[in-house]
Amino acid sequence: MSANRRTKKLIISLAVIVLALVLLIFGERISEAIESVTGIPSLSKFPKIFSSKPKDGEVQIHVIDVDQADSILIRSRDGNILIDTGTNDSEAALKAHLDACKIKKIDYLICTHPHTITSAARTWL
Repeated sequence: MSANRRTKKLIISLAVIVLALVLLIFGERISEAIESVTGIPSLSKFPKIFSSKPKDGEVQIHVIDVDQADSILIRSRDGNILIDTGTNDSEAALKAHLDACKIKKIDYLICTHPHTITSAARTWL
């Protein structure tokens, strides 16, 4: 593979990571701003859009509002990664999203830090 092609792949990979971090940190605010300007509800209100399993080479990133925090679901053909789960009070919202996406199994669960705002609902997973 040429150096130019490797550089392009590296730039794209870094851009995806930066986008995921921005969505993790500012996802709810971005979603609310888009909804207030366009009137279009956030995608988390319509998880049926993502109910099909990703195709080969495709990755889906879902930012799910779980009350005082956000949960990030990363889906690929190879499996599902869930980053943070929210509080026990947000369990229903997270379950509804996973059910709407027809997800029966979480392959990897990542809790960014151990307290109830980000990881309490993990007990039922």
